[in-house]
Amino acid sequence: MKSNPILALADSLAKKQPAVLAMVIHTQGASPAKVGAQLVYLADAWPVIQQGGARTKNYRLSEAGEEAIGTLCGGEVDVFLQP
Repeated sequence: MKSNPILALADSLAKKQPAVLAMVIHTQGASPAKVGAQLVYLADAWPVIQQGGARTKNYRLSEAGEEAIGTLCGGEVDVFLQP
């Protein structure tokens, strides 16, 4: 696993593997990630790619609710997804 998301993305592209670059663009309240944090989705990239172009997704960092992801932080994170 590469710790640099840009190198991971370049490696994926060189191998012609699907990839999605995700970057935190906004946080509100408690969040484990800071604005600017990046990661590359590899194995999970197809659903994002199949849904179309770049977009922003909001995640609620709580255990309950429609957009909740099962964490206890209690904040919110907006993530920009670029296939």
